[in-house]
Amino acid sequence: VALARQPAFSTLLQQLIEHPEQPWTLESMAACTGLSRSAFFKRFSELCGQSPGQVLLMIRMRHACGLLKADQTVAEVSLAAGYQSVAAFTRAFHKVTGQQPGAYRRAQA
Repeated sequence: VALARQPAFSTLLQQLIEHPEQPWTLESMAACTGLSRSAFFKRFSELCGQSPGQVLLMIRMRHACGLLKADQTVAEVSLAAGYQSVAAFTRAFHKVTGQQPGAYRRAQA
């Protein structure tokens, strides 16, 4: 919420939510705010108490959960959530949710 109140950061959050599939890096996120990489990381962490990577992970997993509920395949969801491989997506999804993506999708059906 604190990030959304800051104009530069609200624009970034909107971009992350609308385009979670993009290959976001610390540099590309900082560029969206007009800050240097180190100033961006410090300010972002101070405002929300989490790193940019943690916030991006949560945005991607929220997006993935919505797609899995819509019965998309795990492979489709992994690409839409910005992962290069199904294995990397599966590891991240399990770490966040405690479930495998396929099991989550079946439970939502």
